[in-house]
Amino acid sequence: MKNFIKFPEIKFRKCLLHFWAKEKYINAENRKQDRVDRAYARFTKLYTKKKVSKAEKINLQYNFDIVATSLYNLIKIFTYKEFDKAVIQEFIDALKIAGIEAEVNGDILHIKSEEISFFVKKLSKVEPAILKMLPDIEEETRGGKCHPYGVITALAYNKNKNFDTYFVTGKIYHLSAQGEYLHSWVEIADETDTFVIDPTRNAIYSKEAFYMINHVKDTIRLHSSVVQQDYKLIRELTNYDSYLTKVYYENPENGRKLHNKLVKLGEIPLQENQK
Repeated sequence: MKNFIKFPEIKFRKCLLHFWAKEKYINAENRKQDRVDRAYARFTKLYTKKKVSKAEKINLQYNFDIVATSLYNLIKIFTYKEFDKAVIQEFIDALKIAGIEAEVNGDILHIKSEEISFFVKKLSKVEPAILKMLPDIEEETRGGKCHPYGVITALAYNKNKNFDTYFVTGKIYHLSAQGEYLHSWVEIADETDTFVIDPTRNAIYSKEAFYMINHVKDTIRLHSSVVQQDYKLIRELTNYDSYLTKVYYENPENGRKLHNKLVKLGEIPLQENQK
């Protein structure tokens, strides 16, 4: 799967590198073109000379990483409530050079190449009621809430008997993130297919495509029924110190041990049903 894309022209890689430089160096309040141009020139020069290690220690794996990051950003922009059609078209045009067809059809984004085909749907359109629980998932300000939003979404689907629901945490990677980071999402599986619901990105698409685009590894999967059993524990850890809840997401067993320890120390009150 890692080599599923063929690159006929270096133009594509430079184009995507320009997008990356723009995202890294220019924020929404300070979009100065000269800084974009300098960043583009700098990284293109390093790229051409293959001195990638000097590019602020960012691992530019020329083919797969740049294309995956482009797909990631295309999906991110598409799933906003309102998105810039011109920016969407820029990504579509760049991907076309690499042999990937992307098309927005209403609330569905279609991605297709010789090797892979999938579609992305907006969670807020498929399940409008989710906005009552996660009201900001259509906005650009979303983010940084993937763990609790994943828990809430897993619990929302827990009683659906048409498929099994899992809360999943793993490491993902993007060029623009400059490294790996921990992320949580939900997987729903029936007898034939598995789909990913990524609530903080307001997206639903195939597990195969999600894992490919996000370079997923080191996953931990919990059935939603287990999350239901641990929900009070998760809330108590969060209320005690939201950072400590990360222990649970990285390793649920260690999270349970930490919770028990804090209860024994009297840091977290013992519940009536535990006395």
